[in-house]
Amino acid sequence: MESKAVDYKRLLKNFSSVSLGTLISQFVAIASIPVIAYYYMPEELGKFSVVFSVVSIFTPFFCLRYEQSIMLPKEDGDANSLIRSCLLIGLCTTVSLMAVIHLLEPQFVGLFKLQGIWNPGVLIPVLVFINGLSLLMPIVVGRLEKFRSIATGRILRSSVIMLTQVICGAMAMGVAGLLMGIAIGITAEILFLNGRGRVTGVFFKEKKPSSQDKGLLRNYWKFPMYSLPSGILVSIGSYGMPLVIAAVFSPHVAGLFWVAEKCLNIPITLISQSLGVVLYQRLCQMRAEQADLCADLLAKVFAVLLVATVVISTAIVLLAPSLINFFFGEKWADVGTMIMLMTPRAAMIFCALPLTQAFTAFEKQEVLTLSQFVFVLGPMGVVVVVAGYISSETELIFMFSCMYFVSYLFIAMLAIRTAGVSFFEALLLVMRNLLHIGTAVRTLVSKIGRNA
Repeated sequence: MESKAVDYKRLLKNFSSVSLGTLISQFVAIASIPVIAYYYMPEELGKFSVVFSVVSIFTPFFCLRYEQSIMLPKEDGDANSLIRSCLLIGLCTTVSLMAVIHLLEPQFVGLFKLQGIWNPGVLIPVLVFINGLSLLMPIVVGRLEKFRSIATGRILRSSVIMLTQVICGAMAMGVAGLLMGIAIGITAEILFLNGRGRVTGVFFKEKKPSSQDKGLLRNYWKFPMYSLPSGILVSIGSYGMPLVIAAVFSPHVAGLFWVAEKCLNIPITLISQSLGVVLYQRLCQMRAEQADLCADLLAKVFAVLLVATVVISTAIVLLAPSLINFFFGEKWADVGTMIMLMTPRAAMIFCALPLTQAFTAFEKQEVLTLSQFVFVLGPMGVVVVVAGYISSETELIFMFSCMYFVSYLFIAMLAIRTAGVSFFEALLLVMRNLLHIGTAVRTLVSKIGRNA
């Protein structure tokens, strides 16, 4: 019993370290948005968002998601073999991507209006390589249980990115300054974590027979089979819209969209991920002891988040235009309008994202992958098809927002359904909890009125 208590304390300590690092790094990212907007023009941020979106969409291919398997082997030798395999796969992916983009570079530059960007055929694969390493390194360091190093690396990355981009902005370096900030910041994190995890040392150690390496990769075939498509779908859903806007309208509009999305998504993602970790731990406990109550817990959490979102969304719609003018200046005034249009999507992501932990808690990851394919890639596909027929960027963004609102609502209902209820029963549970919350609010208001 004593060892379990020690393990629990260590788990809590590790979680606190990583959470604190994430919180500080996200705060730095939020604080940097008005500063970045001061030094850069919307068109420059738009071209940067296109390049970074392409990099983010291709990054899951770097290790084919095998990096997620590094935590699983009991023997360090097997884990080291997986690390070497991931690095070799990443090198092959980078070279292949370089060849493909080099062949399609004229079409790529013309489609997304990236004239003036230095050699995308080299730039994008190099950034994919760096970004892929930034996913691999924390996992290696995490296996060594050096979680404070992961937290420090995240803070270092955000701080270096902001500082470099601000300095380059003051020097009027444009898109090159933004990309340089990303590259230097991620590289700083990689070098710092490599010093803690000795990944390069692992790569040059004596290798196991190649047949044994291949056997390990075959043992973990589910990662490229399921996690890779899921990662690509999430990346397309998260980063695909700037590509559509730049191709249909202009990098200027894509830059405005990028700022609006950052203002909404960074705080929402931070809060939702924190709630998701707590909910996942509770669901795992209840699944073993009180499985019949899991659906009601999920419905109650979703209902509470819905009510909170109504209040928060109302405040965003009312205050966004004036706040954007105050913090960013008049040249970014359209960002306030875009934030209002994107509020439905952000609100439902805020409500649904914590509930997606249910798919993992109930070992239904394939359902999550399928739902992401239908409800995340589907709306993006519709946006791509109809984009050429819509003349106004505000109409396209609002349609995009509403479609994702509906999509994430369905994903939330599917998450509740994994607890053993039907889709209809999940809806009824949410409605019942909303009625309970409404009754409690009315009672509280009437009590305050009587006391006044």
